[in-house]
Amino acid sequence: MEHSKVALSEPLAVSPARVPVPARAKPGWLAWLRPALVVPVLAALLVVIGYQNLVTYPQLKQMASSPQILPWASINVSTRGASTTQISPRPGQGFHLLVNIPPESRYTSYTFDLSSPSGRLEWSRTIPTASSDEARSIYVPGTNQEQGVYTLAVRGKTATNESSDLGHYSIEVQIQR
Repeated sequence: MEHSKVALSEPLAVSPARVPVPARAKPGWLAWLRPALVVPVLAALLVVIGYQNLVTYPQLKQMASSPQILPWASINVSTRGASTTQISPRPGQGFHLLVNIPPESRYTSYTFDLSSPSGRLEWSRTIPTASSDEARSIYVPGTNQEQGVYTLAVRGKTATNESSDLGHYSIEVQIQR
C-alpha cells in the first residue's frame, strides 16, 4: 500500500493519444477537374469560339460568295499532237481546265484522270454525257500542287461498260513565286 500511495501521489505524465490519420485517397481521373484548371481552359475556349464567330467565319463566307478569277487552260480532246498546255497559278491556288469533248452518241459517260508529275494519280472523276456540246470546266485544287507536267487522261465509256481511250494531254504547271 505504501508503494501505491507514492505512485499515486506523483503527477501523471500525460502522453498525447495517437489518433490515426486517414490515408489520402488516390486522385481519380476527375482530379484535373478543379476550378484552378477548368476556369482558364473554359476562358480560352470562349476566346477561340468568339474569334471564329466574329472573324474567321465571316471571312470564309465572304470568300465563298465572291467571284474568283483563276488561271485556266483549254484542252481539245479531238485534236492530235504532243503539244503541252502551260498554266501559271500562284502557290496554293487552283486552276480551271476547259475540256472540249467531241460529241459522240456512243458514250454514256466520260472519265477524267489527272496524274501528277511523279506519275501518281491525283484524282479521277466520271461524268455523264450532257448534250451535243460537251465543253466541261474542271477545277483543279491548288493544295499540295507541285510544279511540273501533269497528265490528263480522258476515256469514254459506252452503255455496255466498254472503255475507250480518247487521249492523254500534258499540262505544264509553272507555279508563280
